[in-house]
Amino acid sequence: MYTCRYNFWTEEMFPNFSISLDKLYTRSLNEYIDGAVDECDKTSEDMRNDLLYFNEFFRDFEFYYVSLIKLGIVNKKNFNNVLEALSSIKVIRIFDPKDKNVEAVTYNGEISINSKSKKKIHGMEDFAINQMIFSHELGHIICGSWEEDAWDFACKLYKFKDNKKILKDLNLNNRKYLLDGLFLLEEAVVQDCAEEVTYRLLGRKREKVKPIVDNDVLPGIRIHSNFNFYEEFQEVVVKFAKCLDFLNCKGDDSFDLVLKKLAIKVFCRDFINQLDECIGVDSDKIEDFTIMLACLGKIKEASYAKMGFGKEISTKEIESCLEIFNLIVDSNICVNLERNKQKVNA
Repeated sequence: MYTCRYNFWTEEMFPNFSISLDKLYTRSLNEYIDGAVDECDKTSEDMRNDLLYFNEFFRDFEFYYVSLIKLGIVNKKNFNNVLEALSSIKVIRIFDPKDKNVEAVTYNGEISINSKSKKKIHGMEDFAINQMIFSHELGHIICGSWEEDAWDFACKLYKFKDNKKILKDLNLNNRKYLLDGLFLLEEAVVQDCAEEVTYRLLGRKREKVKPIVDNDVLPGIRIHSNFNFYEEFQEVVVKFAKCLDFLNCKGDDSFDLVLKKLAIKVFCRDFINQLDECIGVDSDKIEDFTIMLACLGKIKEASYAKMGFGKEISTKEIESCLEIFNLIVDSNICVNLERNKQKVNA
């Protein structure tokens, strides 16, 4: 049986949450024990270490949710969706992947964590790194509520007027780029939340956003980030987010603030519908949105290729993609800032 560490999981505010967490713990533990019995090479010390690691995950689970509430990322707009998503996790399992570079995998409501992960972050203790990795996966669970809508939205954008031809002319003619662009938004948001939660656990401030020129995915290209993972995603997502009317971003909004505003939306069940309403029916706006999203998708593909998933994309192609992206972003940000200024002065 799992006993919650925090006292505010009241039934009135968090219906069935503590019960769901206990059931998840029991399911996950039983699966682990059954699997360990079948694996003859598991020693009693291995099992003891795994179970200690396993119990840490459930403490991390609670801390993640508590932190999101206290940070204001989970609020009345997305509260029910987050609660339902985290309560719907089927199982949390410890596994030893063939690919030792895989830290964790979330698929079909199941979270699998590499028990032999050797991931190191300078100046960060192992327990905090584990919190960050697990928090990232919990974020994916929350976003799973809108992922089914994402493909239909991507197809709609691809088929809109001349978008297919425009994307082809820009060497972005792959419908999957649009879907991957949405998932890159997700990756950046769940990583930012994981970073926030982890530094809160450590009682330390996050490092400031800094320039980086030695990123593996974007070699030689100057980017800005304070992420420990997926640093190549942060700046482009912040720029993209500043183009979205419904976030009401200001020109001097920090990376942290923009990503927090985006996270509140991304953690809503109707995130895709909100995006659809945001771009409206203006042809030019839809065209720009589609190109920017495809650029994000290509960057995600390049990032995953570096991890061994898919064909690598040349630096020249990425540079061209970023040039297109930045041109469109800059013009849209200027329009948005002027519009937001008019709202304030109205």
